[in-house]
Amino acid sequence: MDNSKARTVFTYDVPPSISTHVTSVGVRMLTVAEEQQVHKKSGNDNLKAGNELVKTSLVEAIIDGVETQLKLSDGSVDTFWNEAPPPLRQLIATAYHDINMAKDEEVRPFLASRKSKVG
Repeated sequence: MDNSKARTVFTYDVPPSISTHVTSVGVRMLTVAEEQQVHKKSGNDNLKAGNELVKTSLVEAIIDGVETQLKLSDGSVDTFWNEAPPPLRQLIATAYHDINMAKDEEVRPFLASRKSKVG
């Protein structure tokens, strides 16, 4: 992966009812190479692949007021993920889907534009 290019990080505020220690998380879109690496690493386990895609996109958090960079390579993402309460993990997964999936208002006209031809 080419880390020399700046990549947009999307930050989300964490509700205090979910966590008093983590106040913000940052996720980014994944490259095709990153997605392929996750799928290769996960084998045929779709649940594992889904979690790994989300964790791969998670790159920062504000923890106890300190902006913290999270990396797979040093284990900080896994530590964060394992210590995060389930509602926070669910919110992070929702953020991943928010930036990586087409919105309903984009999907409907796309599917409605279907045409067919024979031959």
